[in-house]
Amino acid sequence: MRKLLFLLVVLVLASCRKEATTWNTDVSVPLFRGELMLTDIIADSLLESDNGGLWSFVYAGDLAEINYDSLAQLPDTTVSESFKVPFTSGTITLPPGTSIINVTRDIEFDIPNGVQLKRVRMKAGTLQYRVINYISGHMNSVFSLPGLLNQGVPLVINAATPPEQAGVPGVAQGTYSLEDFEFDLTGLSGTSFNRVFVDATVSVAADAPVAAIVQGQDSVVVELAFIDAVVDYANGYFGQHTYVINEQENVFEGVNLPEGQLNLSEATFLLNIKNNIGADARLNLNSISSNSNNESVELSYAPFQQPMLLTRALDDGWSVSPSVLTYIVNEGNSNLTQWIGNLPSEISFQGNLQLNPLGNISGSNDFIYTDNPIELDYEIRIPLRFATESVLLSDTLDIQADIDEDFFGALEILVTNEYPFALGLDLILLNTITNEEYIMALNQEVRAGIQQPNSSSVISVGSLLSIPVNEVIYSKLKENHRMIIRAHISTPNYPGPVGLYNFYKMTYAAVLRGQYGVVVQ
Repeated sequence: MRKLLFLLVVLVLASCRKEATTWNTDVSVPLFRGELMLTDIIADSLLESDNGGLWSFVYAGDLAEINYDSLAQLPDTTVSESFKVPFTSGTITLPPGTSIINVTRDIEFDIPNGVQLKRVRMKAGTLQYRVINYISGHMNSVFSLPGLLNQGVPLVINAATPPEQAGVPGVAQGTYSLEDFEFDLTGLSGTSFNRVFVDATVSVAADAPVAAIVQGQDSVVVELAFIDAVVDYANGYFGQHTYVINEQENVFEGVNLPEGQLNLSEATFLLNIKNNIGADARLNLNSISSNSNNESVELSYAPFQQPMLLTRALDDGWSVSPSVLTYIVNEGNSNLTQWIGNLPSEISFQGNLQLNPLGNISGSNDFIYTDNPIELDYEIRIPLRFATESVLLSDTLDIQADIDEDFFGALEILVTNEYPFALGLDLILLNTITNEEYIMALNQEVRAGIQQPNSSSVISVGSLLSIPVNEVIYSKLKENHRMIIRAHISTPNYPGPVGLYNFYKMTYAAVLRGQYGVVVQ
């Protein structure tokens, strides 16, 4: 009986043992989203759209900056003036406090190139002075320079010099910063140029321990050394000078234009010449050439064959109003299509600029702010109407499939196309460690947006793409990979041009949709 009962218990327990339970769970995991536009090929800074939204490629730069600031600079120079006692022979003894020399005279600057400066304002520089005493006595020298103003206050040099002894003169020296100084260079008369006047007074020092022994022809010399002087503003007459222009400007460097046939019939080249100097100038252009690896094409435009007169800028005391010449070159008035069609890597610019071609017609009232040169700027503008059989828009996206269990299903991408032409889509997984690429899909068809009649507007059209996901793809989606999405553009009716507008784009959103198995023991 007991054996039978034990057998029954064993049978009951054996019948209660459960097998593992499994089932499949639906899952939908967002992976990435984004959009592709023309700005994924060309930098935003190189694109402008008109009122209708049509993109134009715009490339601008400086052909030349011609600064005549060297004409207005004070070269490193030392001015030396000797002030002699007012008698030529004999010896006299003078007690402390006695005035010996009292003279007013001009000091002249040697400024090259025939430049006649009346006023300058300094940006930087140093004035070093030395007062050299050849009198046998303690001297106090005062040199007042009313034309050298620091915030409206004239510069006054006070120098106490020891006496000359055994033929060795006594010396006093010092320095001043010239930053923000203003120089009145009209001299004592107020109508001259390149001159400052000085009031010099030399006396026996009031606290001299002994009287001074003064002989005829004794003197006190002042040396003024202007070092590293940098002028901010200058006024006067700058003379007649010719500046030779020979400039090369790299263009389209690092620019990724769409591959295809650009319609250049609406392209323009703008040359903007800005004279910020208060002096007339005449510009003579010898050539503006577009240079490529294969050839050089000279721009043929009638106004460039004639001298261009740049009238002087105006100065209202607060700001400069430049005179500006603007030339717009297009297919109708030049050979611009051929010039741009040369696909230049460089623009070369040769010519010359003549300052004051008619002489001193300003009455010595030329002016220059040395930070404001004569500028020659250019702009190349190409409306983006083009035809292509293969242009790539591309983006690279971070992804991570956050599912820990075994998955089977598909990658579904909803693509909304607002381009009026069909696209081919590539999906490529990029290993972020090895940079190896794994192709998921190539040239998946994305339907064209619907072009509105007689309009650039486009009705967007959606396409749902589904790419099966196997174990290999899923393992790559889970870690250490990014997604490269590429859209191939082929314009319809090639080689007929199609306009590209700022509202054209392709948007996409991808989800991992399928099932994964759940196991419960």
